[in-house]
Amino acid sequence: MLGSTLARAQRGNELRSYIVYTDSSGSVVLTAPQGWVFDPPTGSFVPTGAKGENTPAIIYAQPISKEGKPTLQSFIKWDVERVKTVSARVRVTSEDSLPTARGAKAPANHFSGLIDGNIESHAYIEAPSVYVRVVLSSNNEAEHKKAHAAFAAVVKSYHFSTVAGGASRK
Repeated sequence: MLGSTLARAQRGNELRSYIVYTDSSGSVVLTAPQGWVFDPPTGSFVPTGAKGENTPAIIYAQPISKEGKPTLQSFIKWDVERVKTVSARVRVTSEDSLPTARGAKAPANHFSGLIDGNIESHAYIEAPSVYVRVVLSSNNEAEHKKAHAAFAAVVKSYHFSTVAGGASRK
């Protein structure tokens, strides 16, 4: 089910967590930070009360196959090159790594000068069977800075839940 996004938990009418990816070994799960909710039509976390595509900042995750990318570093290099093919004038800078719930570190990059005018941060997580790219996309630098703590909280919420018993690992 590569690329699936399924709602997992609700608080009242707000979706709080979602399964980014699931296979026979388990599921990658992320949770919305305080003040944010999962928006099913866009497959992203948005600030509470925002309407998906019209919000100045969104956070989403994408599972990416490990095929042809044997290490996390090769995946990061692949991602940067992929962005550069679309946005030739993009500026890429490294951000501080972000911790996950289990204490692992997710390397991160900042992308500015994208062809669509957006600013993005990408955090990279290695799950057992896929890589997970968590993306903060904003329409201006001020909104990006304002949403960065929420982005870090989503990365920190990452856990891999095994099929047998739901125990987290990695």
